[in-house]
Amino acid sequence: MKTAKLASGLFILLLTSSSGWAAATAEEAARIQTSIQTYVSADPGVVSVVPAGDGYDITLDVSPLVGKIKAPGFTSKIDPFRMTATPQGGGLWAVTSSGPFNMTLDMPDVFSVSMQTAKMDWSGTYNDALFAFMDSKYSVDGISIAQKTIDPTTKMVTSQLTAIGNMSGSGTSTDAGDGLTDGTGTTTFSDLVSSTTMELPPDAASAMGNFNYAANLKSGGYSSSVKGMATKPIMELVAFLIARPSKELIIRDQAILKEKMLAALPLWSNITSDGNFENLTIDTGLGQFGLASGGSYINANGVVKDGRIAEGFSVAGLTMPASLPLPPWSKGLIPTSFKIGFDVSGFDLEAPARKFVTELDVTKPSPVKPGSEMEYLAAVAPTNSFVLNIPPGEISSELYTLTYEATSVQNLAGGLPQLTAKIRMTGMDKVVAQLQQAGADPMAQQAMAGLIGFKGMAKADGEALLWEISMSPDGKLLVNGTDLSAMMGALGGPPPPPPAP
Repeated sequence: MKTAKLASGLFILLLTSSSGWAAATAEEAARIQTSIQTYVSADPGVVSVVPAGDGYDITLDVSPLVGKIKAPGFTSKIDPFRMTATPQGGGLWAVTSSGPFNMTLDMPDVFSVSMQTAKMDWSGTYNDALFAFMDSKYSVDGISIAQKTIDPTTKMVTSQLTAIGNMSGSGTSTDAGDGLTDGTGTTTFSDLVSSTTMELPPDAASAMGNFNYAANLKSGGYSSSVKGMATKPIMELVAFLIARPSKELIIRDQAILKEKMLAALPLWSNITSDGNFENLTIDTGLGQFGLASGGSYINANGVVKDGRIAEGFSVAGLTMPASLPLPPWSKGLIPTSFKIGFDVSGFDLEAPARKFVTELDVTKPSPVKPGSEMEYLAAVAPTNSFVLNIPPGEISSELYTLTYEATSVQNLAGGLPQLTAKIRMTGMDKVVAQLQQAGADPMAQQAMAGLIGFKGMAKADGEALLWEISMSPDGKLLVNGTDLSAMMGALGGPPPPPPAP
């Protein structure tokens, strides 16, 4: 779950076999350390486990691994991550962690990044048989992140400073059988401030100017869920790779690698996430932009036969600075809220994934058999098509509201998609009246001509105008039952076959 991503790699720090209620001992600490190294690294100093009362103090220090980076001038300083794990019996561990965290990475004239937290408290119950936290919660105060990059061509320096007052969350997992877990999680944050500056060299800046902005977000958060996460098979694959740090070792055990990769499929069955925020303002050189609220969602299946991915976002209460150089006639026409999304389905990810793993040969330069591209396409699209669904969406302003939805089936062999769509609009007359105030402005006149033509194809639906649209693969286009195929000749379907000799 996303709550387990609070500290990178946190969920793999306790991948140990079950321990009973015995008092902590040096021998048990050594055994736990060896077990954790299986999933992290056996390099000296990376993992340390020592007895602490009834439990064990565990330290993860990535500095020895980062120290292997030999780029000129590169420096780093990363605080070790420390936690205490106390056995609860039955393969369960009570895990806690608390304290500040600091990290800096720097490569002169290329990039730098630093991160600090004033305070972090984390706790959870880890199940070493499932490789998952059955419950967890955390709270982090005073997060600050500073980043700087330098473009090697333009020498533009981009600097970003971000501060978050508090971030907190919780999560749960349940046993779904066969080494799989289901889980849910929530995260909230407050008082986010982020500023960005883009500075050009003096000669370029004098001509173009620098671009700077600052964003303030009052609050936000997200909730997420996962079904059928292959926690145990994935971690067994990680352990396999950690134990074979060279290509030669992987080649030697290629058959085992394939076995582990197949066992990890489908990675997960389904993942969903829904986010929201409130009171966002962005200060720029043109003035302040604002959004009262917004949201986003993701719904994605794993590597399964019924492939699906859906995404979308929405915003409401858009405000813009009065100083923007907009024509007077545009007042009320610019959207103040909108909702946009898409949903793609009808494809198969399991078949090509299994085909890839089965045919994988790491001894060859290319992991994919040359000339097999069409075989993979056939595996991804067994019906030679996919479905694109546009869920109900909306675009609205002070003068109008436009809603829409559509579904199309695209044949990968070519031709036009099979399409059905519905568009509904209120406020058309208000929009036309507003455009009429523009006089001879060519942009407004062109927009008005298009709207009048569009209005002519509509039918009444209460106080709104409605367009029901359908298109067939042969190019036939209907709008509210009227055939517009001849008018829209450019849409014509695929050319007819040549006459028989």
